[in-house]
Amino acid sequence: MQAFLLEVARTVFLATETYNFLAHFIIFAGIRMVPRKDLVRSWLYFVQDTGSVTLTTLLFVPYRFWWISALQLIQHFGLVVAWDKTKPCKQVITWSSLESYKINDGKRWSAFLWDSYLGTLFDIGVHLWLSIHMLQTASVLQMALAVLMNMATFRTTMFNPRRSWARPGAEPEWVKKRMTADIKYD
Repeated sequence: MQAFLLEVARTVFLATETYNFLAHFIIFAGIRMVPRKDLVRSWLYFVQDTGSVTLTTLLFVPYRFWWISALQLIQHFGLVVAWDKTKPCKQVITWSSLESYKINDGKRWSAFLWDSYLGTLFDIGVHLWLSIHMLQTASVLQMALAVLMNMATFRTTMFNPRRSWARPGAEPEWVKKRMTADIKYD
C-alpha cells in the first residue's frame, strides 16, 4: 500500500512540477498574464508552489540536492509573508501582471527589475529541474496521467475564457476593466 501511495504521489508531483514550470514560463515570456488585482488574490498559488517543491524534494530527491529547494523555500516564504506589502514584492507582482505592459511606454523589461527576472528564472529552473528529475523515474502511464492533469488544469485556469487570463495587448474589454488604470513600479 505504501509503494502504491508513493507512486500516486510521484504522478501528482510530476504533474504539479511540470505545471508550475510551464505556468512560470508562460508568465515570464508574456504569453498569458492576469490583471494585478487578480494576481494579488492568488497568493495561495505561491503557497502551493512552495509546498510542491518541498514535498517533491523530501519524497523523491537525494538529500545532497535539498539546498536548491531550501533556497526556493526561502524565496517563496519571503514572497508569501510580504505579499503585496513590500516594494520588492509589489514589483514582482506588478511585473508578473498584465499591467507590466502599461509601464515604461509598453516595455515590460527594465534594468531596474533584474532581481525580479533572476528570481523568476531561478524559480523556473527549480521547477524544470524537479520535473526532469521526476520524469527519469516515472512510468509512461504516470507521464500520460501528468499530461492529462496539466491539460485539464491549463484549460480551467490560464486558457479558460471565463477567467481573466489574457495575452498582453489582446485583452477582452472585461479584462481591461479589471486592470489598474494608473500603475507604476513602486
